[in-house]
Amino acid sequence: MINKTSSENLPTMNRRSLLLGLAAASTVAASAGGTVASASNQRPKLLSLGDKLYAAEAEYIAAYNALIDVILDWSPHWPVAPDQITEARSYAYRNLDLERDLRGYGAPRIGEDKTRRVWHSKDLLSEIHRAEEQVERSISKKSRAALEKAIKNDHHRLVLAKKYEADCEHIRNASGCAAAKGREKAAVAALKGLMFQIMAEPASNMTDALIQAQALTAWGKTDEIFTIGSEKWAPQLAASILRLAQPARNVI
Repeated sequence: MINKTSSENLPTMNRRSLLLGLAAASTVAASAGGTVASASNQRPKLLSLGDKLYAAEAEYIAAYNALIDVILDWSPHWPVAPDQITEARSYAYRNLDLERDLRGYGAPRIGEDKTRRVWHSKDLLSEIHRAEEQVERSISKKSRAALEKAIKNDHHRLVLAKKYEADCEHIRNASGCAAAKGREKAAVAALKGLMFQIMAEPASNMTDALIQAQALTAWGKTDEIFTIGSEKWAPQLAASILRLAQPARNVI
């Protein structure tokens, strides 16, 4: 089931005020050990990036939810490939594309474990051309008859494939799915760029750490879990928090 992403954002200024308030409260214990985050210890760049993060997160959520709306509204109209142009997914048909849904993902049918592969028009034209060449070289009447029968059948399947492809293209265009996917992709790219900037900054106080924590929370709403470098962000933040909490731990 496709779910929308919820937004729990407060207005930027309220979020910043809350952030600074939480950071200030977190220094109370540390102050007992003689360490307090001073104004000079704040990192204006991270605060500025944090402000940009709110807008980037909000745009991603809006873009993602708009894409999901398109998928939910138009998927019921998405055509199913005729059985005559599908094959069970197997090694023998590895060069055929998967049957896909409106979003472009492999779409296994209800009650089937594996996604079928589809003979598209380009595949059938290639198959027809190959069979016609074999007919010309064949010296066996039986083989020629079998090939000619296969060619006739493939021409019939070609008509079905072209209609299926036209129906798919019609739904893609009518739904605006390409534009919605493009917006969502751009929003993820913008959020990713901010993530790398935010996590590249050292956390010198709890304000910084909280900004990075919020960034990780925003990033967790995307599907980009395999981005190179992102696997270091959570351990990096954890290490920063433990380091910043060290003075308080020493006085307990």
